[in-house]
Amino acid sequence: MATIGTFSRTANGFSGSVKTLN
Repeated sequence: MATIGTFSRTANGFSGSVKTLN
């Protein structure tokens, strides 16, 4: 499994554009 995207780490999790490949 690979996760590709842009991540912004926030106080309560992650936000951003994410694609997950299973």
